[in-house]
Amino acid sequence: MTPKITNHDLIHIPKGFQYILPILLEQNPIKNCRIKSKELQLEYLLFFISYIFIKQKRLNGNDKNKEVPLSSQSIRFYEQNANQYVRWLCEMKIIESDNSYKLGEKSKYYWFKENYEFEGYRLRSAGLIKKIEAAQQRRAAEINADSTLSKLFERTAGVRILPEAEAWLKQNKHGRSLDSTLYNLKWATERDLSNGFYLVKAPTCNRIYTPYASLNKEVRKQFLRIDGEVTAELDLRCSQPQILYLFFREHKFKDDCLGSKNQDFQEELARYVQCFEDGNVDLYALLAQGTKWTRNTSKNKVLVWLFSSHWEMLKYRDNREVSKGFKSHFPILFNLILEFKGIPNFNLAVELQKIESNAIIKEIAIDRLYKEGFSFITIHDAILIPKSKLDYVENFIWKPTLKKL
Repeated sequence: MTPKITNHDLIHIPKGFQYILPILLEQNPIKNCRIKSKELQLEYLLFFISYIFIKQKRLNGNDKNKEVPLSSQSIRFYEQNANQYVRWLCEMKIIESDNSYKLGEKSKYYWFKENYEFEGYRLRSAGLIKKIEAAQQRRAAEINADSTLSKLFERTAGVRILPEAEAWLKQNKHGRSLDSTLYNLKWATERDLSNGFYLVKAPTCNRIYTPYASLNKEVRKQFLRIDGEVTAELDLRCSQPQILYLFFREHKFKDDCLGSKNQDFQEELARYVQCFEDGNVDLYALLAQGTKWTRNTSKNKVLVWLFSSHWEMLKYRDNREVSKGFKSHFPILFNLILEFKGIPNFNLAVELQKIESNAIIKEIAIDRLYKEGFSFITIHDAILIPKSKLDYVENFIWKPTLKKL
């Protein structure tokens, strides 16, 4: 039976926690807690666990216990002393935090200590349920008030998911991610801002997350219809390595008195950008040459290498293999990547995703596609459109816009 998600009392907790947490709470009381009822304290603890879980699924997709930002202001909407509950969960080693925040700029990040298996749980507190419902309505109002998010939501009006998708998922997808996948399917199918459908702008990289982005790719391919048609997809070829070019293309070496280093770098970039032109060997295939890697193996290794930290780039064997190949073809660019990764608090992945979001969301989706009037979906480095619009969008919007960039 499909999980019912239209009730605001449904949350997601690790299996068995409704029995484990009361014992922990009895043995380790929350100090100076405003709410004295242990039953209500338990409800709030379970809710904040679910809050982190849902945020992970919305920002990171399925099967990923990755860190997510938790702003004090957002969780205080549910309980004025919410930080007490979050601290207690950290003390009990249920969740962990980077304990790093900057007022007005960066929230603390949280993730689960273990890869728990989650299950549905019904809240009993009428007061908390009302706050959850009010928060959902407030988020819907915020989306409607945001020019970008409201336009993206408007253009999903013609998006439909065939009912056969649910049965296919149950037959082909197993493990603890199935429930969250079914929830995303329901959110995407119902397209109701007041009952779970979300458009979330990631606070650092400006990527837009929706239930469509979290659906299984095969589900989108087989069961998604836009304006009554099967879909066509346009995506950036080697998107992150290609965006790397945009990040470095105007870089100037300040210590280059004769200009030869800057000239050599521009010549190298010209060779690098050829990897993304039709008919040429792309970067992943180029770096696979002389190795036993397939192109897909190379792609996975290059992306891990590109998004790794400075020390990870130098330490791990696979990263050192990629470094060796990349440096042999593009030595100046390689040294620049290494140099930038060594800058404190600099995150290359975030900077690349900002450029990607600007290109896909602003330049293509909002500035061009929205005016056309037909429905579409954005998924990070890709856009899904009705198949009949493919030639027009590709030749008169997609390619010209990317060429301009």
